[in-house]
Amino acid sequence: MFENVCTLPLTGAIVSQALHPTEPIVTVGLYNGRVQSFRLPATGRPSVDDMAKGTIETLWETRRHKQGCRALGYTPDGNAMFSAGADGFVKHFESRTGRVISKLNIPTYHNAPDHPSILHALDANHLLLGCDSGALHVFDVRANGLASRPARTTNPHGDCVSSINPVQAFEDEYLLKPASGPPRQFVTTGGSTIAVSDIRTDKVVESEDQEDDLLCATYVPGLGLKGAVHGALAVGCSTGVVTLWDRGSWDDQQDRVVIDKDESIDALVRVPAELGYGGRHGKAVFAATGDGRLTMIDTMKGRIIDGASLRHDDTEGVVAGGFDCYNRLITGGGMIVKVWEDLSELQGSGDEEEDEDEEEEDEEDDDSEAGEDEESEEDEEEAKKGTKRSRDESSDDSDSDSEDEREREKRERQRIKKEATAARLGPMGAHGILKFEGLD
Repeated sequence: MFENVCTLPLTGAIVSQALHPTEPIVTVGLYNGRVQSFRLPATGRPSVDDMAKGTIETLWETRRHKQGCRALGYTPDGNAMFSAGADGFVKHFESRTGRVISKLNIPTYHNAPDHPSILHALDANHLLLGCDSGALHVFDVRANGLASRPARTTNPHGDCVSSINPVQAFEDEYLLKPASGPPRQFVTTGGSTIAVSDIRTDKVVESEDQEDDLLCATYVPGLGLKGAVHGALAVGCSTGVVTLWDRGSWDDQQDRVVIDKDESIDALVRVPAELGYGGRHGKAVFAATGDGRLTMIDTMKGRIIDGASLRHDDTEGVVAGGFDCYNRLITGGGMIVKVWEDLSELQGSGDEEEDEDEEEEDEEDDDSEAGEDEESEEDEEEAKKGTKRSRDESSDDSDSDSEDEREREKRERQRIKKEATAARLGPMGAHGILKFEGLD
């Protein structure tokens, strides 16, 4: 399971968060308009001394917007970023330094500001921007700066766009062979509907009204109805339910998992398949509720995974989350960012040692049982000769020495495992706060 390995305090309430695609860097947008970028310590198994020197480095910070930074996103190569603020601007900047490259005006809605709600970078020059009105804009940031207008605008929803997820394209009609190149279709949630938009044709397919606010969503590739593998969408609702939608069947949901009827689902994070959660298919998703909890669900089986619950905060919910390049879970909410790492990784090779120990014990048990059978036969013969008593005494001494030796070996393995875990967590333990450079 996951353990909190460090906590990063912020200077304001977090509104948006983005993770670098190939490096351990997290960038956050705050309610006061500031944007801050941090480099997290690299993963691995350092010694206690090395871990004590670990720091979270502040790469840069700036007052990016005059009002809250409502959306953030990296380009696919990680070299640039986009931010969208409640001040009506989209800014394109270098991810390493924060230096602004260009900026755009967000179109108004009925002559009133239309605040941004979510964004998705298609590539280094093109951006998808969702707004509170339900509009979905496609921008080319190379065109005319502040005077530019969106290259294309659709209105897939009648209310705030809450999520944008690319839909994987396939080359064959049976949806078995994924196509190369960037996706051209995107599934969005907004208000109480789901919509699939084709950015090339303005074509929009919309679901029926779900009579529930759809607050977040994540696409799960390889998941599908009745054994299909073409992908499905997990959607978090205001009523504390996660609904599952099969690709190509957007008219209605296929399954639902009740997380908490008293709390909304504010964020969904897909767990990387290589971590092994959600069975052999690895189709697990974290659902973050408004009370600060994160609950893991198996989307393949449509149920909660027992014992897989985390708590980001006692009062503040998670507004954004994701896995970094080292498969660490990064959650942001309130005025903190938390870094979580899989417990099996923290324990080093402890699990493998335990498996080996269990195998050794099983072998010893088998040998012991075989020995007992052989010994019983010998006892019958020796009893006739009057030598059974002396053999029993000798066997008892031998068994006692063997048990003592196994006990010493077991204690030694436990000691080595405990030291490895302590070295991985560092001197502050699993819930320590590392020091930060450049942060008061």
